[in-house]
Amino acid sequence: MKKQYMLGAIVLFLTFAGCTNPMVNNILGNKDPPPPPNLVIDTTALEGAIDAAVAARDRVTVASGAGDVAQGVHFVTQEQKAALDAAITAAQDVVDKENPGATQAEVDKALADLNTAIGVFNTAKEGQTGTNEALTDTTALNYAIDAANAAKDGVAVRDDDPANVAQGMVFVTPAELADLNAAIESAQSVADSSASTQAQINAAEDAVKEATTTFTAAKKTGTKEELDTTALNYAIDAANAAKTDVVVINDVSDNVAQGTVFVSTEVMATFNEAIADAQAVVDSSASTQAQINAAEDAVKEATATFNTAKKTGTRTDEGVETGVNIGFNDKGDALDQKTSFVISRTGEQNTKIVTVTGTWDTIQWSVDALDKGIGQSITIDAKDHTIGGHTLSVTVVKDGIPWSQSISFTVIDLID
Repeated sequence: MKKQYMLGAIVLFLTFAGCTNPMVNNILGNKDPPPPPNLVIDTTALEGAIDAAVAARDRVTVASGAGDVAQGVHFVTQEQKAALDAAITAAQDVVDKENPGATQAEVDKALADLNTAIGVFNTAKEGQTGTNEALTDTTALNYAIDAANAAKDGVAVRDDDPANVAQGMVFVTPAELADLNAAIESAQSVADSSASTQAQINAAEDAVKEATTTFTAAKKTGTKEELDTTALNYAIDAANAAKTDVVVINDVSDNVAQGTVFVSTEVMATFNEAIADAQAVVDSSASTQAQINAAEDAVKEATATFNTAKKTGTRTDEGVETGVNIGFNDKGDALDQKTSFVISRTGEQNTKIVTVTGTWDTIQWSVDALDKGIGQSITIDAKDHTIGGHTLSVTVVKDGIPWSQSISFTVIDLID
């Protein structure tokens, strides 16, 4: 009993103690302990401070005394520059620290130390001014010119309202860019001239800095939504493809030749209207993305409806003869057209299907000048016509241009 108690006590202790021995955990049925949470160390502010320190260090004149610097130009000594260099190096070491990396506390301390060093450096610079009237110094002016040119990076030129400029595009007007370029050109001419005085150099620096500030404030961001019609165009292509090899016949499957895929005039007209509406959205510069998406959904739904409405002819009566086609070339002349055919009221050849090939805006049929409706095909049944000769005519319209063709046919009455 004592051993059992001791073993139970040990097991209980190990369980609550969170034992990490794999063998013991196996015995206890414990799962592996979860890994410690990832600690996110944020060095963003420190890296920004390093960049600012480097810029401050590189954009100032270094000299041993005021007599070695042009009158009115701020400077630092080599010792002051070295102190800032040391602070920059220490901060960068914290950012680069690996295995293990720096703690957040170390990062925060490095940031505070570097900001202090930058403050000391800038205070020294502002408190030391050159006195040599015989010298000139364009260091600060050249940096100001570089900053002005950098302000133009990634900036487009648009003389328009943000609502008409692509979303996210940063832009200025042509006049605003011209003003900055003029300021840069003027500053550069002062920097390049050996006759420039330090007063002129300082004034040019101030002027180009002010122009850069004005230019930066003038930047605007476009808000026009970027439109994507790719999916809508694919949907329109799929809709047009759905009409391939589909003819228009206003009849039931039993009266249509076997294997012929057809829809009614109304179904085809509705489908064509849906395609035209979708294309109008693509072509309109005023369309929004919401309208484009809605048009895509609509034409897809119309295509599904059209495909469902397709019927296939089932008539196998030998009296039905297909293959009479009327085609037009680009001059409106008939292609491979039968000039006539015969159908019989009592014989086997009692029905003929005539089809117009090609794609047309409208197709209108008539027999003996009497309207017989519209559609890609027409079925001529002998029982619907008197014995004798008749004329079947079709008028097609494409882009407002009408073309017409006719076929004569004869209805006979065979007597066995």
